[in-house]
Amino acid sequence: MDTENQELNQIPAVEPTAEVKVKKSGIGKFFLFGFLGILVIVLLLGVLLAYTQIKKLSDNKWVLGVAKVFQVPVAKINSLPVTYVDYVKDLKTMENFYANPPVGMNSPIPTAEQMSDLVLSRLVANRLIGSLANEFKIKVEQADYDSFKQELLTNFGGTEEEIKTELQKTYGLTMDEYLLSVAKPLILEKKLQEAFVSSIDPAHMQYKKEEVNARHILFLVNDTKDDAGIKAKVQGVLDRVKNGEDFATLAAQFSEDGSRNNGGDLGWFGKGAMVPEFENAVFALEVGKFSPNLVKTSYGYHIVKLEGKRVVNDFITFMDNKFKQAKIEVLLAIHNPFKDLVTETQTQPQNLEAGGAVSQ
Repeated sequence: MDTENQELNQIPAVEPTAEVKVKKSGIGKFFLFGFLGILVIVLLLGVLLAYTQIKKLSDNKWVLGVAKVFQVPVAKINSLPVTYVDYVKDLKTMENFYANPPVGMNSPIPTAEQMSDLVLSRLVANRLIGSLANEFKIKVEQADYDSFKQELLTNFGGTEEEIKTELQKTYGLTMDEYLLSVAKPLILEKKLQEAFVSSIDPAHMQYKKEEVNARHILFLVNDTKDDAGIKAKVQGVLDRVKNGEDFATLAAQFSEDGSRNNGGDLGWFGKGAMVPEFENAVFALEVGKFSPNLVKTSYGYHIVKLEGKRVVNDFITFMDNKFKQAKIEVLLAIHNPFKDLVTETQTQPQNLEAGGAVSQ
């Protein structure tokens, strides 16, 4: 009997302990889930607050951090996102540039809307170029970065440390940031253009056009100069060309535009790129021949020589059509630079306004 009583007395001592443990465990889970729920709510509120600030175009670091994590887009082209972070970063870069412009730069400072348009247009273009580069299986290799960097050093004429200092001062960018945000899109576009120009894909045949490579010697004429005197001087140089003197050497000596540094070489160009009088004279020549007479344009007198002809795919028209066919969405309350873009199946090359020594 005593043994049974002892066993009975021991039973209640075990069961309450197990029940307490269960209750304690349930309470622990309740507090854990409650804490997680509160944390989720706080995070959601934080994200919603960040999105509210994004709509106000905030550049707050915390807001940008949330935007980066969630890859918040400012625009899309063919469903490909252009991120808000990239937009804000590039806009800051442009603002920094115009706040500290290079010595001697006299161009007017763009308005806030114009800066936004420039930044957004370039970012959208970069996204489209990146997509097309993937189709052409084009990548930017380390050698491309090294070449770009070397060209930067050569053109700048300073040390790498001096360039880094200048990039930070002018753009607010490190060298690596500059290579990724500026150099990479430029390299991709150049490689894409080279690939497209030489493409034999039947789908690209519609973009075929004739191009010429020409040199010229330009003598500028304006209201303050003696036209007859200049014409006589140019005629004297033309006579030297006719007598067999090297065209490039004479161009380097006499031409009054930037091409003199390249022996008068204007590179490759198609119809519509130059003023009509110049274009007609060049396209009428045979390869290796020079104009027997002076060519008069609104810029002055030219002596022209045709170095080569070729048929290539027109990259500018190709890209123009790609933009017109693209679905572009601007998702935030900023000016839309694409609103007047008309969708067409194909466009003809644009006639550009005069803007260079001889280019239209």
